[in-house]
Amino acid sequence: MKTRYWPGVASALTAGIVLAIAWVFDRTEKERFRQQNRAEVLTQLSATRARLEGGLNQRLFLTRGLVAYISSKNPNISQQEFETLMRVMVANKPGIPSAALFKNTICTHLYPLKGQEEALGFDPMKIPAEREAFQRAIDTRNTVLAGPVELIGKGGAAFIARTPVFLTPPGKPPESGAYWGMVSIGIDRDTLLKEAGLLDNYAKLRYSIRGKDGRGADGKVFFGDEAIFQQDPVILAVTLPNGSWQLAAIPAAGWPTSAPLSKWLWIGASLTALLAGALMYVLVSAPTRLRVAVERATEALRKNEEALERRVAERTAELAIAKEKAEVANEAKSTFLANMSHELRSPLNAILGFAQIMTRSKNLPKEHLENISIITRSGEHLLTLINNVLDLSKIEAGRTTLNEKNFDLSGMLSDIEDMFRLKAEEKGLQLLLEHTPDVPRYIRTDEVKLRQVLINLISNAIKFTEEGGVSVRAGIGNPITNYQLPSFPGSAWERNYQLNFEVQDTGFGIAPEELEKLFEAFVQTEAGKQAQEGTGLGLSISRKFVELMGGEIEVDSTVGKGSTFKFYIQAIAISPSELESKKNPRKVIALDPKQPNYRILIADDKSINRQMLIKLLSPLGFELKEATNGIEAIEIWQAWSPHLIWMDMRMPVMDGYEATKQIKSTTQGQATAIIALTASGLEEERGVFLSAGCDDFLRKPFREADIFELMHKHIGVDYIYEDSTVEKSGKVREDEEKLLTREAMAALPTEWVNNLKQAIENVDMRAIATILDQIQTENAPLALAIRSCVDNFDYDKIVAVIPEGKL
Repeated sequence: MKTRYWPGVASALTAGIVLAIAWVFDRTEKERFRQQNRAEVLTQLSATRARLEGGLNQRLFLTRGLVAYISSKNPNISQQEFETLMRVMVANKPGIPSAALFKNTICTHLYPLKGQEEALGFDPMKIPAEREAFQRAIDTRNTVLAGPVELIGKGGAAFIARTPVFLTPPGKPPESGAYWGMVSIGIDRDTLLKEAGLLDNYAKLRYSIRGKDGRGADGKVFFGDEAIFQQDPVILAVTLPNGSWQLAAIPAAGWPTSAPLSKWLWIGASLTALLAGALMYVLVSAPTRLRVAVERATEALRKNEEALERRVAERTAELAIAKEKAEVANEAKSTFLANMSHELRSPLNAILGFAQIMTRSKNLPKEHLENISIITRSGEHLLTLINNVLDLSKIEAGRTTLNEKNFDLSGMLSDIEDMFRLKAEEKGLQLLLEHTPDVPRYIRTDEVKLRQVLINLISNAIKFTEEGGVSVRAGIGNPITNYQLPSFPGSAWERNYQLNFEVQDTGFGIAPEELEKLFEAFVQTEAGKQAQEGTGLGLSISRKFVELMGGEIEVDSTVGKGSTFKFYIQAIAISPSELESKKNPRKVIALDPKQPNYRILIADDKSINRQMLIKLLSPLGFELKEATNGIEAIEIWQAWSPHLIWMDMRMPVMDGYEATKQIKSTTQGQATAIIALTASGLEEERGVFLSAGCDDFLRKPFREADIFELMHKHIGVDYIYEDSTVEKSGKVREDEEKLLTREAMAALPTEWVNNLKQAIENVDMRAIATILDQIQTENAPLALAIRSCVDNFDYDKIVAVIPEGKL
């Protein structure tokens, strides 16, 4: 090539390089902008899906309550009873236009009946589409959600939820009996979509849902424009009991075709290419201008460096915004879980509370007591599931803390063995709990979390074992310190240990490919899915709890032979004198005489919660009044001066926080005990309640023993308890004289024996009870023998065995 062409070639090559660099930057910017847009759509779509699933599950939850009622309480429900229950359900959660009961396959009950009488006697099994849905619900024993379908004569559309009803035989697991029929309810489509925000005219997204009858991607579009699915939308699956929907969304104005900076990038790149080409032409054609060209190139390089720094700063800011949005979404999830916990705990409080009240009745037949027991166990199981979800939420948010306390490890293991003994025997399994002799009996660690881990592992082992047995072993590793275990009490007892636990079963085993994800949240093995039980949270929570207690958990498993879960934690051995004494709960039957008439105010906007406390406390002789909000509570307190107020924290007009602050700001209010009632599952709210002025708090659902204990603690109420001597074992009655001896008394601390003698001489029943609680920690059989003498007013027998040296 001739030399005269070199300047032009160099100029064109330089301009081309600059434009190529600009093209690379433009592609990068477009991809970044595209990902940012999709991330924003995903965040909004996730919140919409949560509201949609929440609204649907709330209505299906009400249906499960109706199924449980028919199954265990009233299989012969009348039309009037059915309509009454449905009116309560619709009042709690609107958007249920109709409902029906099919006894076997024939329509026998309708809500509302008026205008639909001709549908009575309808047999859906004669229609192929209806027959398929009915049969699928019966075969899967699960809810089948169909639709949406157009409502004839009423207008609009609704989803039809069909849930099979299986009877609950006496003493058998819930719904384990014969097929009874079907519960069918309609869920108004527009109400459900409106609650989820899909009908908002000012929404920033355009939505579409496909998957009619729960068929997912294979189903028809029943909401929004079908074309949205052809425009590269963000798609999330909406989980249904029998399938799923696909929820898709795109920006209301469509996806942007170019990034905001693309236009200016190309303008700048074109000018730079023109300038660089001209500069190169000058440099090549005129070497004498090299110095000037170098200076200009240096300046251009400096400006490019500044532009690059600005771009880096802009992208850093964008990442910070994206992180903030993610944190907001996570906070929204936590708020949603907290609110759901509150909404679920309120009805659970009524279910478990009234079940406790009914057990106090002396006239209930055995069959009804068994039904109440089923309701209580089911409610406790549901409460466990709610607590598991909240535990996982708190773990993810980093708000779970270690709450250490002193306790009896051997006693805890015995309690767990008693808890699962009957369940193992029902399946014909052996259950063995043992520990090596060197395991300290009294330790300090988080008792609640250790108990929960063991319960989760043993429950899974029994659930997935059909023959053989389950063994639980406890032992210690090498102590962290080099001291030998002392045989005398005192500070020298405190010693750090690594406690090892193993839970081994002879069950189904776990496949190797499932082991990697076994401890992830919401993950279940194939055996777990087939059992159709659990949430997939137990092992995830157990691992987090073990790690919080300074340990690790692992699993060895062989398919067809069984599994062994091993974990260790850090704990401290303590002396028996440091053990926190536990009182044996006794049933309150009346108020102790010679006490003032206690005035109790119950402030709660929910009538059912007030009625529960009234029915529990009124028979005992308390003076009671009710308030439905904070203002009423203050007015009654001013006029009536109650000794104690049960104060719900969430009430309309004025909430419990403000009412408590106003009452406690006065001298009169300082003398009134206020106990906060809350349906929140968050332990962190305790400080909020106490800072408002509350003397204590109680979380729903609460138990009657906690209610009586708090009233005794804060206003000094004393009770008469059900005679416990009738429950004393025959073995203790036979060996009472052998247990109550001078040698046994001499082994007790002198102070305890002297205090016992003085309390007997003064007939101080409260002091006697306190001393017996102390003796219980040292010599439980002796404490039982002394309590038997006290219950039978045989005080001389106790005094006779007190050694003279102890007086």
